[in-house]
Amino acid sequence: MTTFDDLPLLGICGWSGAGKTTLLEQILRHFAGRGLRIAIVKHDVHGIEVDRPGKDSDRLFRAGADVLLQGPGEGFLRVHRTTTDWVLPLDFLAERYDLVLVEGHKDMPMRKVWLLSDGETEPPAGAQRVAAVLPRDGERLAAIVPILEAILAQPHGKSLAAP
Repeated sequence: MTTFDDLPLLGICGWSGAGKTTLLEQILRHFAGRGLRIAIVKHDVHGIEVDRPGKDSDRLFRAGADVLLQGPGEGFLRVHRTTTDWVLPLDFLAERYDLVLVEGHKDMPMRKVWLLSDGETEPPAGAQRVAAVLPRDGERLAAIVPILEAILAQPHGKSLAAP
């Protein structure tokens, strides 16, 4: 069974408005030309809204089916959760991606960086496995790239990156 430490995975954590999405965009642009398969697992405390009520795929989902939406050049899998505790599909991620970035999920036992918000001086009490704390006014991309390079340099199963 795959664990968090078996994956090229890093959590990007911080309170709402701390700059998680902005940093993720910068990371993606930085690594764009390397041929890496990168996944982002996003946490949304408000729930996921991907389909309009009344559309066929939404009706089928609400009737109980897991639905794979397919379109030109893209696909989306909408699945029902079977438990109240979400478990990341680690085996799936390990087989498919060179780098997995997890936005949010601050309580999961994965290595992570904490993005400080305005007025915040440290991660919340109980935050575990924090590899770095990145201040709001610092150069976050420059600070996180060496962490990601070290993760990418570790052996992690079959690499899908271009040579």
